Amino acid sequence: MSTLTDRIFGLLPADGRPSPSELDRPIPIDFVAQHRALNCLFYADCLDRACNEGWQSWSCSGCTIGGLPPAKLPEAPEDEAAPPRSARVLEVLHGAPRKWTPEQLADELGLDDPGAISNDLGKLVQRGAAMRVGQGEFGRPGLEPAPAPPRAPSLWARALEVIAAGDRVWTAPELAGRLEEDNTGRVANALRDLAHEGKIRRVARGFYARQKGETR
Repeated sequence: MSTLTDRIFGLLPADGRPSPSELDRPIPIDFVAQHRALNCLFYADCLDRACNEGWQSWSCSGCTIGGLPPAKLPEAPEDEAAPPRSARVLEVLHGAPRKWTPEQLADELGLDDPGAISNDLGKLVQRGAAMRVGQGEFGRPGLEPAPAPPRAPSLWARALEVIAAGDRVWTAPELAGRLEEDNTGRVANALRDLAHEGKIRRVARGFYARQKGETR
């Protein structure tokens, strides 16, 4: 039985390399599937080659590894001075394995309307030409999504931690100051809830402390 390495390199053409081809302009959105084998084992290598050689765009079509048949770009209108904005956005996304925000893309493309770029990104995601990789961040398909940021402890958890840490009695205004919480009413509600759940005790009206016998 052949090894995985043998099977992989058995796919390579005679010259031992994948064969991406240079294009003279970005790929229109509707033609991405004909020109980019996004699931190809060697996609990242071809992307590196295109970047290193300064290609404006590139295609996987005709390469025996990616399995895409030869394809051509549609004829560009004679009066087309520049590719559509969405095509430029797509080219940037596929040109670097990183995350982008609409603001970063606007800066990269020299545009001053991140809102329009955000709309373009939404349409690209719907078509499967791009993906969301974080809150307000986008990238090419297959880019590893960003891990969710850790959640901050709730006001209830913070209040309980402070009260359980010592033997003193707390009022809502005192605890709000300790927690740097501007809304004293929220702190008062948290104290009442914690006392109702039996996690702290109410020693007098408006005064709370940790449960008796509780140690730290």
